[in-house]
Amino acid sequence: MLERARICPCRIFADLWMKYGCLAAAMQATMMKKYTQFCGHPIWFLNGIFVEQHAESRGHRVAIAEALRLTVAKTVLDFGG
Repeated sequence: MLERARICPCRIFADLWMKYGCLAAAMQATMMKKYTQFCGHPIWFLNGIFVEQHAESRGHRVAIAEALRLTVAKTVLDFGG
């Protein structure tokens, strides 16, 4: 039986990161366009669907939300993987 090919979402993100030229260089104003393109890619929509269907990923998101709820911080700028 043929095994279904699996595409790792992390690999897709890494490929897009390189495609848009978002290198690990110091943040500069000229880099904002590249980061905006990367973050605006439709893969993020697909990632949201994946997370909702993947029990471990959903559990991580719930755990992070709970940890943030228990902090004294009034606002959270961002968290990511």
